[in-house]
Formats: sequence, C-alpha cells, structure tokens
Amino acid sequence: MKRKGLQLPCEKCGEIIEFHGISLPGQTCPKCGAGRPHTFWAHPIVPFLFFFGGCICFGVINPLGWSQDTMFHIFFGSFMLLLWFKALRPIHRALRSTSMKEDDSIDSPSKVFGCVSNFILGVGILSIFAFFLTCDGPERIYYDNTPYFELQGYPIPFDSNDTATPLFDAKERVVPVVKAGLDTFPVSSVSGEETEISFTNRMEFHVRVYRIDANGSALHLNYLEQNQGSLPMKTYAGQTWLVTDFDGRPVFYFIAEKGMEGEVGSARILPDNWEGR
Repeated sequence: MKRKGLQLPCEKCGEIIEFHGISLPGQTCPKCGAGRPHTFWAHPIVPFLFFFGGCICFGVINPLGWSQDTMFHIFFGSFMLLLWFKALRPIHRALRSTSMKEDDSIDSPSKVFGCVSNFILGVGILSIFAFFLTCDGPERIYYDNTPYFELQGYPIPFDSNDTATPLFDAKERVVPVVKAGLDTFPVSSVSGEETEISFTNRMEFHVRVYRIDANGSALHLNYLEQNQGSLPMKTYAGQTWLVTDFDGRPVFYFIAEKGMEGEVGSARILPDNWEGR
C-alpha cells in the first residue's frame, strides 16, 4: 500500500489534496483546477508562529499582572486547543475518511489517533478551566478621598535606660507604665463634639495606641507596626490618645480636635518630634 504524505484542503474548493509545500504559480488543484491551492497563510505552521510570538510579547509585558501559574494555564491550554484544531483534527478526519473509503470501516490507527486527538482536546479544555479558577484579574485600586487635618503630637519624656518589665491588666493586656498627670499626659474631657482620628506610625519600632477616659484609665485599641496606619476611629474633641512603645512606655499623646465637616484628625507619630523632645 502506497503511503500518502501530508494532505491539506484546497483553499478554493476544500477538497483534501496532497500538500507539496507552498504552491507555485504552475500548480493546480486536481479537483477544481484552481491555481495555487496552498498559500503561505494557509500553511499549518503560520497560526503557531503568531501564537508563540503573541505569547512571548504578552508574557514579557504582562499588562494584566497575571501570575506565572495563570499565564501557564492560559498559554498551555490555548496551545493544546490550537494544536487540536489546526493539526490533529484535520489529520484525524483525513485518516477516518480514507479508511472508510477503502473498506467502509474505521481502522485501528484512525481510532488510536482519534483517542489521542480527543485527549489533547480535553487537556486544553481543563487547562483553560484552571486558568479561570486561578485568574483573579487586576487588583482593584481604591482611592482615599477622605479629607484630613494635622493633629499636634506631644512627646512624653522618659528614661531611655529604663528596662522595667511591662505591666499587664487582668486580661493579660499591656498597660502604660505611667499614669495621667502634669508631667505625663492629661486626662480626657468629659465630652465634646464627635469626630474621628487616624494614626500613622513612622517610628522605627512598633507602637500601641490607647484611648484615655476622663478618669485617666487607658483602653488599648490598636497596635501599629513600623510605617503602618490605622483606619479612622470614633472619638470626640478633647479626648486624649496615648501612644506607647511595645512595652507600654509612653512616647506621644494627642488630643482629638474637631475639624471641618467630614475631616479626620491625622495623628502622625514622627521620630523627629520625639527625638527633639
């Protein structure tokens, strides 16, 4: 039995004919007689060239910020589908058509190739499905348009050589090592206009933020790492806020103020203000 070479459909009539390379002007289709039945753009390798070129450009630029796993799934899945559609599917159809013309049955090689073709198709579909599971899309950007006004921070002096152990309350929470007083920080006023306050830690160490009541008692509300900020917290004008280091030694205190409508008081914990106390 004479083994046939690669066969591709004629670009004019669609008949499956032998492919002898890019057609020259003198070559014609034996079925319809059309000149140049196979051109460069119909060559099976052309879609793959564009595919790999596009994948390389997209992978280098990565305009959507996809992870490597996400890009692998979409590129690999697309390649499997392209391979099936442009190569395996036409070859399988040609084998099946030839087998049925010869003895009206489908031979084993055609069945095996069909299984391989369907397997490649399934792998491509699963990879595309994995892409949709792992792709989160570009991260949404939120812009904070909240108006802020600066609050005055008052540094609290303490002995830097003090290595006293932290103090804890009944719930094992760290409490300030000093009490409200003339040489430390004032107690809060009884009441005032409602407002909000937000803290930003620019110190080289972690800090704790406490709310002070009118009796001088401290309530631990926040823990800020270096260069970390807090969300706006409810307060009132005249309320004292105490900032300590990790062990509860005082660093700053702020007194909440009422700004314009909708404004949030910004309490920035700055090392320059603290070192120059």
